[in-house]
Amino acid sequence: MPGHRGCYEDPKEILSIRLLKWLRNGCFLVSDKLGFVRFCWTLTMATFRFLFASWRFQAKLIQEIENVFNHRKWRRIIAL
Repeated sequence: MPGHRGCYEDPKEILSIRLLKWLRNGCFLVSDKLGFVRFCWTLTMATFRFLFASWRFQAKLIQEIENVFNHRKWRRIIAL
């Protein structure tokens, strides 16, 4: 699927790529009111995307750790 991001992709890298694209597209022009509103909105959305991506990554990581410790071999070792 084109444009699909996996859970293991670095959220900081995604954020920096988006900020670079955003700066290149000229949305950083804060000279007028509309430019300032666009600047604030884009910055807010980029922050939320970064937080969501890092939260999703942490949830996936915790799930993988739980899967390892729920394995039968570990259960027997812990039960001893």
